[in-house]
Amino acid sequence: MDKNEVQLNSAKAWILAARPKTLSGAAVPVMIALALAWVDSSIKNSFSWIPAVLCMLFAFVMQIDANLINDYFDFMKGTDDKTRLGPKRACSSGWVTSSAMRTAILILTLVGCAVGIPLIFYGGWEMILVGLFCVLFCFLYTTHLSYMGLGDVLVLVFFGIVPVCVTYYIQMHTLTWEVFVASLACGFVIDTLLLINNYRDRDNDRRAGKMTLVVRVGERFGEQMYLWAGFLAIALGSVFLFYEHPYASLFPALLYFSLHFQTYRKMKKINHGKELNAILGQTARNMFIYGILVTLGLLLTPVRANAQQSELSHVRITMNDGTQREGYITRYWSDGGAFRVMNRKFRMTIDGNEREFTADEVKAVEFVVKNPESEINENVLSADVANPSTFRPRSVKRQFVHLESTSSAGDIFWWNGVDSQQMQLGTLTVSTIFGVRLKGDDVIVPFMTGNVISLNAMRIRYKKTERIDLVEYLDKRVLKGGKKLWTSIQQNPVLFTQMIEEYEAMRK
Repeated sequence: MDKNEVQLNSAKAWILAARPKTLSGAAVPVMIALALAWVDSSIKNSFSWIPAVLCMLFAFVMQIDANLINDYFDFMKGTDDKTRLGPKRACSSGWVTSSAMRTAILILTLVGCAVGIPLIFYGGWEMILVGLFCVLFCFLYTTHLSYMGLGDVLVLVFFGIVPVCVTYYIQMHTLTWEVFVASLACGFVIDTLLLINNYRDRDNDRRAGKMTLVVRVGERFGEQMYLWAGFLAIALGSVFLFYEHPYASLFPALLYFSLHFQTYRKMKKINHGKELNAILGQTARNMFIYGILVTLGLLLTPVRANAQQSELSHVRITMNDGTQREGYITRYWSDGGAFRVMNRKFRMTIDGNEREFTADEVKAVEFVVKNPESEINENVLSADVANPSTFRPRSVKRQFVHLESTSSAGDIFWWNGVDSQQMQLGTLTVSTIFGVRLKGDDVIVPFMTGNVISLNAMRIRYKKTERIDLVEYLDKRVLKGGKKLWTSIQQNPVLFTQMIEEYEAMRK
């Protein structure tokens, strides 16, 4: 494509303005996040393709939008003048009028919002906040933050942490340390592109008052930052070794860093001038190769690990009518990967077909293959539980619970639910809850939560038992013991049973 023959506001002009070569920077973090979500699913058909496509489209649209915003505002500020060393820009080169660019920015911003809004149905209402921040910082980057030397921080956040963590969260509804560290590694890799761009433009940026990080620290230290950004990505990528994804760590260490180091040496040798545009292209190539290598390494996770994960999700459920069905758990109430975070419903595949079950349908869930690393009773019962929500404190609903211990006075259960104080604030926080079902009662009464802050909100005030005297005794013991008692009960839940037995002995 001959850039010297670009007609005003033509299709060719808009393609050049969109900077298609930069789209790899938008694709890589989403690609890595989707690969992580894919391999972390116990059964592959639990992966949802619609939000995956929407996440990738949103990343592409926002990347192009950011490019147009950068083109327009750098032109208005006079940063892109005849001394520019990098590729020509649409507004400063006269390919696109400023009014047309403003219209395009508005349209693309609206398109990004339209693409992002459906993600609310997969990731929750907090996706609105994520989208607003993405749009806001698209504008703030070029207009203010890049001139303050904060561009590298924004790349780490919005090309690493945000796209990787949010994309994974939309699929799995949880986050792990592996995902967070992988997002940092991805951010450092993509930051190499900004570093070489600012390294090339350091003299022009200094004259324009654009105090990028390279301008602030100098060219020698800028070279070292470029090298160390790639090294940090490799070092952080070692997290995959601890999560049984060895190839995702090995492939980039062997291939990507070799390319990165060669590019670094060429950058030092060239040092300045338009020749550094070749290094910019090679850096973009290296960045895309990194994404491919990590994604491939994740997808090549040893089959044995996947098989084991699937078998540990092998369950047999007993329906209320006594019939039994056998299959594999694919998605839990909060998608955390274990029944420890299941409350009201779950999804499982039976003979290749996936369906959702609720506590109202199921009497019990039995693990066919018990997790050898688990010390808890993996079998789950569906039972009536007094709702801990302060909105409807006397309502009862069916939940999945674990029977922890039994005494002459009653049974102790634990499960995971939604913290009532957090519900009042409009968010959902899963916390461990212990409860008791006294002899002769049908309802399990919750009386302690893993979130100490909400201890008072979880006090027994439901009066769903005939043994109000015992309920009040347990209530006082829990409140008096505070955090220390909670820590002890976490380590040994049978302490609840002992408290009941103590009270029975006192009455006698």
